[in-house]
Amino acid sequence: MGVLLGLGSAGERHRPGGGRRVHLKKVPAVMDPDLDKAYRETEYWVATQPPTCVVIGVQNPTIAALHRYHDVACSTIITAHNPRSLQQSTDLNAKAQAALTDQLNGAGYSKVLATGKHPHGAWPAETGWLVLGMDEAEAAVWARRFSQYAVVWIDAQGRPDLRWFA
Repeated sequence: MGVLLGLGSAGERHRPGGGRRVHLKKVPAVMDPDLDKAYRETEYWVATQPPTCVVIGVQNPTIAALHRYHDVACSTIITAHNPRSLQQSTDLNAKAQAALTDQLNGAGYSKVLATGKHPHGAWPAETGWLVLGMDEAEAAVWARRFSQYAVVWIDAQGRPDLRWFA
């Protein structure tokens, strides 16, 4: 297991965001199979030391060890870039990402810098966060708040999966 960059203190193990219950609605099937394919092919690089690459459907032992170290059952990779998968300017993406960062900090989440980049695509890399302890219900709230169609949700064993939100 590597040393992590950009994490909050080890004492930040409380459940951020309060105890509010969120009910997940059934998400309709992805309407654009090409978009789903692109998201699933993207490599999500997490700034552990050394960096680790998260690939949808491939268990990642570094992330599993990170979960154990921080005593969390899951994590979520989320960005504020390119809402609704519509490419935005660098300036708009930077402002949206700064807002996401500020709100995650305000909610008390521990996080690690993450960057999503398609290995063969022309779409620019998107910075984001691996948010420790963010479960699926919380991810749905944050994804909708920042108009994101999908996030990468990772279970306790480090198995990543794509979660779509309407």
